[in-house]
Amino acid sequence: MECNTTTWRIHNIKKQTKREALLKVIKESLGHENFTLSFRDYKRLAILITPEETLPDIIFRNKALDIRKLKREEKALKDIVTPLNTMSYEEQLEKKAKEVSDYYSFLQCTEGQIQMIQSPVQMGYRNKCEFTFGFSNEGKEMLGFRPTKFTSAPNLVADPRECVFNTSEEMLAVVEKINGYLSDRSGYVFNRLTKGGFLRLLVLRRIGEHFINILQVNCETMKEALENPLIMEFAQTLPEDVFISCSTGVFDGILRTADVHQVKGAQKEYKVHLNGCVFQVFPLGFFQVNSSVAEILTKTLQDSIQTDTLLDICCGSGLLGICIAKNTEKKVIGLEISEESINDAKRNAKENGVNAQYCCGSVEKTLPQVLSEIKGGASAVIDPPRSGITDKLVKAITSNPEISEIFYVSCSYTSVFSNIKNIAVHYTLQKIYILDMFPYTKDVECLFHFVRKETSSEKAPETAEIERVEETAEIEKAEEAAP
Repeated sequence: MECNTTTWRIHNIKKQTKREALLKVIKESLGHENFTLSFRDYKRLAILITPEETLPDIIFRNKALDIRKLKREEKALKDIVTPLNTMSYEEQLEKKAKEVSDYYSFLQCTEGQIQMIQSPVQMGYRNKCEFTFGFSNEGKEMLGFRPTKFTSAPNLVADPRECVFNTSEEMLAVVEKINGYLSDRSGYVFNRLTKGGFLRLLVLRRIGEHFINILQVNCETMKEALENPLIMEFAQTLPEDVFISCSTGVFDGILRTADVHQVKGAQKEYKVHLNGCVFQVFPLGFFQVNSSVAEILTKTLQDSIQTDTLLDICCGSGLLGICIAKNTEKKVIGLEISEESINDAKRNAKENGVNAQYCCGSVEKTLPQVLSEIKGGASAVIDPPRSGITDKLVKAITSNPEISEIFYVSCSYTSVFSNIKNIAVHYTLQKIYILDMFPYTKDVECLFHFVRKETSSEKAPETAEIERVEETAEIEKAEEAAP
């Protein structure tokens, strides 16, 4: 069966080993090429995925490789995608609030300093989902979600129809129709071991009043994809607007920078409305997956900011700053490294009539000049990548006396502990808003509001407590990485 694979970990690989040499030995030992090897030159560990359940001794440099089989966890798909689905919504909110409070215990938050904000839409709330083409346990070609890690079963997918907690009925209906189409066909789905087939991924998005499909196919060029009659025939079965993206790489995803070509539907601008603002969103452009909570986030920021100058750090296409400044006299200064995002932000600010200027480049390099020109106080809104910002950038922000308050937005509060710890040395926490952006999952969106301490003599958070939480975070991270 196409999906039945075994995952192995190769231990204690000799130093100075190159992937090409290891690949050659494994290929000769197995007698075929239907396997996947994850290994970088000179590393000591590798992951091997094979169709075999047992392996012969593989001799490398006169010694048998230390190869161990990894166990595959079997869970219901809904328990993987939405692990809190057995809890009432009230229980979920209580659990999430406690976990955030405990994780940041060194901040010594009072009950009034933590505000849990529920999602107005709690079922089928996602406006974007990425589905994978693969094979069922029975070997049938289908579209669904991965029930396990790629390294455990690269071809395995499961029917997502039970994932109603976060996936919209509209999207599930599209998936069901596609699986009906594939049920009496073969050779369409890309096999990640044999490299046959062409359907890899499908992103479904609801952008305002429009529904779009982004189909990733296993082709070297767009020309190759557009000239494949099976791909074009399949694309025409998808609803409304359809875009094609090509990839032959190992990475199982669609990058936001990927080229796309529209093959169905009229060309148009995709726009969303948020708190009285209108934003253009591109097929692969970022937008919060829960629009109803995004509304609350921007309104909370608008109501909380006390100054007339807003530093929008890591501003992206300008969404937060523009929503905050709309219908006010506030000035927005946006900082972002992506030139494409800066151009989007300028266009969005103009369309919404907001007083804004944007600086393109490394934030660490552009921030000092911007800060030197600010007089009379400013509020900083930081909406960084998942991993946070550098310590150097935190220092540049917190050391400037003109920044009277900081609003730090994070979709992964466990990843930004160092940032929050360093901010808390110079600023006092006012409030943590915990926004339930992702009901039925363990994730939340956090908004930390800090104000500058009046004197530098105030004692920083207890070092021992910070170290304890950091150690706990490292342990949890190690446990998650363990097979």
